[in-house]
Amino acid sequence: MPSTFWSKPVFKKSDQIKEIASIIENGMDLMTEFDEVLFESLVEKIIVKDQITLEFHLYGGLKFIERLV
Repeated sequence: MPSTFWSKPVFKKSDQIKEIASIIENGMDLMTEFDEVLFESLVEKIIVKDQITLEFHLYGGLKFIERLV
């Protein structure tokens, strides 16, 4: 886990979700390349479900599924 907001002692999920929103809202206007620091501050883990499905788990308990087609 990166040394960010998430490595501090226990926070409520709502606080973590608000921090994720703040990171996204205060980020660059247009990203033209991968931002490793931003990625590591948002994504806790990625689970490969099958050959075309990834499940992203964000800090704060949010998760979403992405299909590669």
